Amino acid sequence: GYVDCWMADVQSLDRLVAQYPGVYRVFADNVMTVDLGVAFENSYEGDYVKKLNTVLFDMDRDGTIKRIVDNYKAGATTGRQGAES
Repeated sequence: GYVDCWMADVQSLDRLVAQYPGVYRVFADNVMTVDLGVAFENSYEGDYVKKLNTVLFDMDRDGTIKRIVDNYKAGATTGRQGAES
């Protein structure tokens, strides 16, 4: 059978559209958003988790996370791997 549509993360879909111009398109609006989390083994101490939370908060506040995401988005739309661009 054939699939009329499917859902995936935006970066993957952007890369697919860039790789096959004119074949696929992405809706302009997000259908949903998803919160992500980080899981740890029980052996991790609370201080480690607190430090990671602090680092992630600081990266978000100073724009580092946005720059990383934008780099991957740029890689998706140019057909290059984001980490290499």
